[in-house]
Amino acid sequence: MYIISHWDLDGIISAALIVRHRLSKNEYNTKVRLSTINALAKNLYVFLNKQLMKGPHSHLIILDLNPLKDSYELIENALEVAIDYGIRVQWIDHHSWNNHIIEDLRALGVDILLDKDKVTAEIIARSFNLNDRYSKDLVELARDDDLFLNRYKYTIYWRRILRWFDWDIRYRALHSFIAGDIWPKWARGLYGQIHEHYRKLMEKALTNTVIKDYGAFRIAISYSIDQRLHAGEIQDMLIKNDIRADIYIVVYPNAISLRSNVVDVSDIARRFGGGGHPKASGIPLNSPSPDKIIDKILRYIVTL
Repeated sequence: MYIISHWDLDGIISAALIVRHRLSKNEYNTKVRLSTINALAKNLYVFLNKQLMKGPHSHLIILDLNPLKDSYELIENALEVAIDYGIRVQWIDHHSWNNHIIEDLRALGVDILLDKDKVTAEIIARSFNLNDRYSKDLVELARDDDLFLNRYKYTIYWRRILRWFDWDIRYRALHSFIAGDIWPKWARGLYGQIHEHYRKLMEKALTNTVIKDYGAFRIAISYSIDQRLHAGEIQDMLIKNDIRADIYIVVYPNAISLRSNVVDVSDIARRFGGGGHPKASGIPLNSPSPDKIIDKILRYIVTL
């Protein structure tokens, strides 16, 4: 089995749950590749190149990743090749999808399991009947992060660690979860290294935020935000500082995050090549200057 999964807590935990289930059945040939949403097409072709040379996997699972408009054709082509070679393809996710993409991929032979009311780890636990205490704890951690409930301190710690450090640390987290260690000593040490720097970056984000009124909506726009900061934490910080808005826009170097409890931001994101959830979504930023895309977003918001 070959798994391509998102690198956030929900994605890593979803992959770890499947690996642990397979190990319990003495099934050891499982490869996990963590991915960003933007890199999904590239990672599918990495899989195909290895598959065609060695042929070690007969089952491909994509977890916690939704297909973006700009890369959909590449994704579709890659999955068609995989299916032509007899590879079973499953896609398990909880984001908002365009209906035509669901129909196209199912017609191609992709087994798609979507549930917007659950995080991906919950879907995995239900599908594989994982009811042990540790699996439940992992699912609760994924829910706490992905739904931004923040009931556990180590949820926030993990979120910051995974955003701050490189891929080696994300894979290390995966291996710790597989091994049964939900909050390992090495992760506690890493968090101690970044705590103060993170606080200073959050203070800078506060000074980089402006408030604008567009139509019936008040918009908070945070510019030039370090990609290691989580948009939800920025939104919380702004609210705690009495900066309240209907829609929060966080501008990173390579993406724009949209968050709202008033409008469905996943609809906005899909119109501009992104996607996500009704209350939290993202748009890839392919230009060094975000002003044009922000202007288009604001002009669209006025029409809502």
